[in-house]
Amino acid sequence: MSVSNKKAKDRIINALGDLYRVERHSTGMSSAQESAVKDAISALEAEYMAILTASGPASYLKVTDEFKNAKSELDTIVAERTAIANSFVTAAKILGSITQVLKLF
Repeated sequence: MSVSNKKAKDRIINALGDLYRVERHSTGMSSAQESAVKDAISALEAEYMAILTASGPASYLKVTDEFKNAKSELDTIVAERTAIANSFVTAAKILGSITQVLKLF
């Protein structure tokens, strides 16, 4: 799913509005919760400013493509690690069998 800069701006503005309301009207939040809300607001404000200064409408499309590529690469890593784990299990079984045979001598 690709997101245009306009959609991203709209979503960020909506999220910021919600967070501003939480920040101003929520009572009884712990200091950690207050800090988390402030951190989220800061991050969204920074992202909003980055979108305002982004060059061209394709910047979020590029990010989406990069995520797709990263997912593909991570899937490859998972498959390779699974194959290595299976090889280790097979090697352990073989070594176990050899150990049992060597105990006979």
